[in-house]
Amino acid sequence: RGVATFAEIDPEALKMLERAREQLLDKFGTLSEAWSDGFKAGEKSWVPQDKFLAAIKQHGLAIDRPEKLFKALRARISQKALIMEDFRAFLIGLPPELHAPVWALPPGQARMPRAG
Repeated sequence: RGVATFAEIDPEALKMLERAREQLLDKFGTLSEAWSDGFKAGEKSWVPQDKFLAAIKQHGLAIDRPEKLFKALRARISQKALIMEDFRAFLIGLPPELHAPVWALPPGQARMPRAG
């Protein structure tokens, strides 16, 4: 076939993202709401690791290894904080037709740029 899927490359990481995504959607409804209501600290557009870990605890999310989840969401290995676009990693493994409703930006906000 010549193409490897993320599930074939790192099934453990995919399961971690899927479990976290399910909890976020159960609690907040969409990923954009999870970011804005659950993780974003006030007017800042970024969330450092310590605030991310505190938010997981505050919202009662059952994430086995939250530090590993933080690292998996980073776009760059040297990144010290997450931004909203980093939550796009939670879309991995979903069929493309579910990306928009799972992300669901509020009206008036710019849509996510397409990857690629």
